[in-house]
Amino acid sequence: MLKIETFTCNMLQENCYVVSDETKECVIIDCGAYTEAEKLAIEKYINENELRPVHLIATHGHLDHNFGDASSPVPMAYHWSSMHLTRLTFALPTSRLRSSV
Repeated sequence: MLKIETFTCNMLQENCYVVSDETKECVIIDCGAYTEAEKLAIEKYINENELRPVHLIATHGHLDHNFGDASSPVPMAYHWSSMHLTRLTFALPTSRLRSSV
């Protein structure tokens, strides 16, 4: 069964989701965590539930959905139409980005 935990992040009140199942693997969707407290809340949830993040997914490349992406070691996946925006916003090498569709 899937478990979905929601975190409201940043000044735009964007929703970030941690989705997990019984395997203890999880994906983080739209990590808009901007403040250290927001990042720590997500990390705390992941650690307390002994989850292992395997993907960081962005529904699109708008900044408010991606504040927490640049510092993450987890592989990132974006829709192909947003990859250019995300790469420019965070000055990330293309090797860190993977189109999900």
